[in-house]
Amino acid sequence: MRYLRTNIIIGCTIFIVVSFFGCDIQEKKERKSKSTYVKPYVTQSGKLVRGSVRKSWSSSPNRIKNQNRSKSYYNRNPNRKKLRKEMKSNSN
Repeated sequence: MRYLRTNIIIGCTIFIVVSFFGCDIQEKKERKSKSTYVKPYVTQSGKLVRGSVRKSWSSSPNRIKNQNRSKSYYNRNPNRKKLRKEMKSNSN
């Protein structure tokens, strides 16, 4: 009986330790390009430039193809283009 109990305890502890370390085996991919905040600054001529968020850009080799596909989609569907413009103007 004592032998069975110690084996169960050892088995459970080994299972817990292996499952704990097993969760972190997968590598977490970090995005290379994230949106960044550009602080406000003053140009040489004295003009104040507002701070803004610089959008991240895709590092995908298909990014140009996807951009062109998107442009042609909105050019072929003028109603969507109009709705998109309205949404942009409403958000400002």
